[in-house]
Amino acid sequence: MEIHPIAHIQSDFKEKFGIPRQSGLVEALRASIIFTPPYRVPDAVRGLEEFSHIWLVWEFSQARREGWSPTVRPPRLGGNARLGVFATRSPFRPNALGLSAVRLEAVEADASLGPTEDGGYYLVGLKKPCRALFAGQAYGHESVYENALAAIRGAGLRFRPAPPCRDVDVPEDLCRLPGTVRPDSHTARLLKILEWEGRNDG
Repeated sequence: MEIHPIAHIQSDFKEKFGIPRQSGLVEALRASIIFTPPYRVPDAVRGLEEFSHIWLVWEFSQARREGWSPTVRPPRLGGNARLGVFATRSPFRPNALGLSAVRLEAVEADASLGPTEDGGYYLVGLKKPCRALFAGQAYGHESVYENALAAIRGAGLRFRPAPPCRDVDVPEDLCRLPGTVRPDSHTARLLKILEWEGRNDG
């Protein structure tokens, strides 16, 4: 049986010493699962955010050694007594695999785009620079969003779309905007200021 790693876990712990024997012992403990190409694609995790917990099958990647021992000295017993390896949480096992059920808090992304009705986008969110998103891109046509999305995927970034929204390109768009925003939003307040200034200019 061949197992291909699809991701790695990232936490505050850099070595085995100090890691809690059970994650539930430290409520504030958080970790991230970072997918690696070619598995870092939005379709692979579509719908995952609907679950509260997920199963992780993982490797004891920092506990590799030649051969194995049927008994180990658990640290909880002071290292003075030997127990069978299968009766302990020892990472030094014949097959260096572990299984954990973990709580899923969020499915995050490196980049986000908010599509508009005319094929463009109204929002760009990036956790790190992506030159390909802007370099050589042409604007003012109906494929702007799709081209930007292709650039993000080509850069190997995790992508999550924002909700669609109308943008403002011409005066007619501005006129219909008041009926599409919340009365207590910054946009609504800005529109009132513009309306007041327009009346005073007249």
